[in-house]
Amino acid sequence: MVHQIGALLQHAPLVTLTGSGGVGKSRIAAHLGELSDDCRVVDGGDLLATDLTGRRGLLILDNLDRVVGPARAVVLALLGAEPELRILATSRERLNVDGEHVVPVPPLSTSDSVRLFIELATAAGATTAAAADLGTLERLSRNLDGLPLAVKLAAGRARTLPLDQLIARTADRFTLLGELDDTVGLSYELCTGTEQAVWRAASVFTGSFTLEAVEHVAAGTGDVLDAVDGLVNKSVLTMHDGRFHMLGTVRGYGARRLAGEERTRHRDYHRGLLDRAATGWFGPDEVAVMTAVHRELPDITAAVGHSLAIGDHRDARRMVRDLVRTRAPFFSGSLDAVAELLRQVIDASVPTIRDDEDAADLAATMATAGWVAATRGRHRTSGTLLAAAHALLHDRDLPISAPVLFAEAGAEVLLHGTRKPIGQLAAARELFAGPQVAGDRHMTTMMLTIATVLAGESETVAEAGREHLRQAEEAGAPWAVSWARWASAQAALRDGRLDEALALVTRCLREQHVMGDRWGRTWSLEALAVILAARLGTGDDATAGAHRAAWLLGAARARHQQQGVTVAGLGPFARLRDRAHARIVEVIGEDTTVREYAGGAKSTDADAVRVALGEPVSRRASAKANPGGLTNRELDVVTCIAEGMTNPQIAVQLHIAPRTVDTHVLAIGRKLGLPNRVAIAVWAVTRH
Repeated sequence: MVHQIGALLQHAPLVTLTGSGGVGKSRIAAHLGELSDDCRVVDGGDLLATDLTGRRGLLILDNLDRVVGPARAVVLALLGAEPELRILATSRERLNVDGEHVVPVPPLSTSDSVRLFIELATAAGATTAAAADLGTLERLSRNLDGLPLAVKLAAGRARTLPLDQLIARTADRFTLLGELDDTVGLSYELCTGTEQAVWRAASVFTGSFTLEAVEHVAAGTGDVLDAVDGLVNKSVLTMHDGRFHMLGTVRGYGARRLAGEERTRHRDYHRGLLDRAATGWFGPDEVAVMTAVHRELPDITAAVGHSLAIGDHRDARRMVRDLVRTRAPFFSGSLDAVAELLRQVIDASVPTIRDDEDAADLAATMATAGWVAATRGRHRTSGTLLAAAHALLHDRDLPISAPVLFAEAGAEVLLHGTRKPIGQLAAARELFAGPQVAGDRHMTTMMLTIATVLAGESETVAEAGREHLRQAEEAGAPWAVSWARWASAQAALRDGRLDEALALVTRCLREQHVMGDRWGRTWSLEALAVILAARLGTGDDATAGAHRAAWLLGAARARHQQQGVTVAGLGPFARLRDRAHARIVEVIGEDTTVREYAGGAKSTDADAVRVALGEPVSRRASAKANPGGLTNRELDVVTCIAEGMTNPQIAVQLHIAPRTVDTHVLAIGRKLGLPNRVAIAVWAVTRH
């Protein structure tokens, strides 16, 4: 960045470094001053009392935050009088002068932040810092937002506090690091009353947010749009890809000043978002709807938590049911988090049931959780939840609602594949009447189609598949259409129409891959492998087909594991997989099958789809020998470690569970003989 700014000053008369307090603007300006042969530095507090007439070369005007207005007039006068003058200004906000080049100063990267902490802590006498585990240092850096000022202050504390205690105390960073409180406090003081109110409102969000969202939470505080614009100008907020972002330090300062109603308005906003998504996802915009819901999942989780905290259990139950109804957790492969949220809501709700309405509502939530467990092959969990829902209704002599009926029947289809749920699903579909439950009705149609297929109702299988696809196409719903093709492919497979089944699932996979449907893509890889195995000996080269089918089965199995799915618990699909495995082994033998499984398991999503679609790509388990004997996935983890990511961040980046990342890191250390993440990062850098 220093070189970039230096080059800019060669032709730009005014460059302003902007950024939040403590981000290092003055440090960068001072470094540039040291590189200049003719430089003068003037602090903003002294600007109006300093005679700068006739000044040439480089003039650094530092800390202009309190004097932006007067500084603007001084800068205009100086530049007008001295064409050879170059001015480098630092401020939380731009000066808004013609010809001004604004350079936002970002926080340090995690790796730079760690290096700075080690350097400063060691210089301060905390010699153990350099030997600390990289993961510990990364957690500290993340808590400090990469702000050089915060890192410097924390390094000073490292002489008297062990790192684990230092990390724990950064939860109250303003008490631990007093100067940081003063620095962020100045930013707050420089804001207008409305800007301060919007700052407080924005601090409710756990991550990035939209203008619409903050306008809802900050309603009644004034012109929110103008305030947001002011906060962006003052470096309190930044904007990327249409969403606003806020450093954790800045968020924490605002959160300490919340009045309380902001959290409730935040909850209300996300409750409305879920309600609209759950009732309107079945249509042309469904992919955008599911993507938007997934993006808001951390804030949805916080909103549910707020409802539980204030005792509004019915509201919390409604929100988690609507979250599942949007299908976003399936689409994004985030069922682990949603299953845990359902568990928390149910556990908190059980002691609070007061009347029949509460009981019916809790039963619907339990059934929803049971359905989610069934989709993941969790027999015992699903059975326990569905039995509890049924008992709750039975004990109060309450009727079975459509959500409960759907969940019970859907679980029976997926776990056992019997004929029994066909009538129940038909009844549930009739109960889902009206536009508000159009998506629920269509999901029931999908499960009814799958039930018909798995039960072997040969006379109605093809017709059920066609009707399911017709409804999805009529609604113009791309995700629903892809799943209708998947169900039709299952019907064709069951009927022995293997070429048709292959064509349907191939088209389905293409659509799901483009949409980013992680759940659907995994199930289509599985289906394609099963169909290819069924086609062995029907004209294709059997050996080549068996290799490809085994590789794809390995790819699907690895992805099911990543998404927490136990296919062995999904009776009808486990039987299909077992038959496919047996047929593959007949052709290429057990050892070769296992090797192909391993190759597919290590594949990237892109390669898995290419192989599935018959596009050229190496399917060898070790097409290229990886250094240290690392798998492709372990190399992905090493790359992320070298980039300074924490284990939770790696989990998000690679779409795997945090526990899986922990396992990979341990395996990498064992294979490479390295003691910690710092050593792994160094190995990664030196390898290149």
